[in-house]
Amino acid sequence: MVTRWGYSDELGFVAYGDNNDEVFLGMSVQKNQNVSEATAQKIDAEVKRLVDEGYNEAKRILTEKAQEHKYLAEALLEYETLNGEEINAVMRGEKLRSPR
Repeated sequence: MVTRWGYSDELGFVAYGDNNDEVFLGMSVQKNQNVSEATAQKIDAEVKRLVDEGYNEAKRILTEKAQEHKYLAEALLEYETLNGEEINAVMRGEKLRSPR
């Protein structure tokens, strides 16, 4: 995202490098370095910042919604399947009618 689509305020709307780093498709692990060391460090910092922000946001959401997750898990253990309306009710803390 940072090197191909400019997903960084720090680096701007510039694409760095090429698409020859497809490690998981059986290609070489070695990447061609088409940027200066200083730019590579900025790229690494931006990638780390984005990953850290994503992690922190996910952790915040999971922590804030912990009670709703508990309600949902308990309802799924009891009923096995829920439709959208039932999920919304459960997430609000409402009990479902037993015979469905």
